[in-house]
Amino acid sequence: MTDSKNQHTIFERLVSLPLFIGMTHDEMNDIIAHTKLNFQKYSSGQQIIYADQPCNEIKILMTGSLKMYAEPIDHSYRMEETISTPTLLEPERLFGLMPRYANDYRSEMKCSILSITKQDVFKLLSQYEIIHFNFMNIVSTRSQTDRLRLWMPQQSNIFKKISFFLTTHCMYLSGEKKLTITMQHLARLIGESRINTSDALHTMEKSDIIILQRNVITVPSLQKLIQFSNN
Repeated sequence: MTDSKNQHTIFERLVSLPLFIGMTHDEMNDIIAHTKLNFQKYSSGQQIIYADQPCNEIKILMTGSLKMYAEPIDHSYRMEETISTPTLLEPERLFGLMPRYANDYRSEMKCSILSITKQDVFKLLSQYEIIHFNFMNIVSTRSQTDRLRLWMPQQSNIFKKISFFLTTHCMYLSGEKKLTITMQHLARLIGESRINTSDALHTMEKSDIIILQRNVITVPSLQKLIQFSNN
C-alpha cells in the first residue's frame, strides 16, 4: 500500500513537469518501473550543486525549495532565486559543448531531489517521442529566450533599466529574487548616476515593488516589477 502511494506521488509530480507532458498513465508507470530513479534527501542549507560541476544527470526538485545563486566571472554581484517544486534543474546543461552546471544550488528547507543519469535520459529520449519533443522544446525555448535578451532595445527610462537588469539576470519568473550589489556598481552597469539610481530604487521601494537593505535588493514578485516599469 505504501509503495503504491509513493508511486502515485512520484507519478503526479513527474507528469506536472514539461519534460513529461503528454505521457499516458501506462507510459509513466513503465518509466517509473524500468528507469533507475535516484532519490536523495537534503536538510536545510545543504549544498546540492556547485557551479561548474559536471552535469552527468538530470536533477528534479520534487519536494521543498532551493536557493539558486548566480555570479559573473569577477564575482562583483550575485543573484539569488528561490525555486519551488517540481522543477528541472538546468536540463540544457546535460549535453553540448559545456555539460556543466552554471549555478550553485542549496536547499532552503528540507527537500528531495530525483536524479536520472545521462544514459537513462538518452534511453528515454530514444524510446519516447513525446519526451524527445518536450526536451527539445525546453532547450530550444531557453536558447531562444537568451538570444532575444541580447537583442532587446536599449532602455531610456531608469525604472525600465533597473527592471531589465533584474529580469535578464533571472532564470525563473516565479519565486523571490535577491540581488546583492553595491549601488555604485548597479548604477555603472545600467549607465546611470548613483544618485539617480538610488532615487529610483527608493521610489520603487515606496511602491512596494522591492525591498532595500544595504547592498541588497529583494524582489518579492518579478511580475509586479515588470508591470510597474511598463506603466
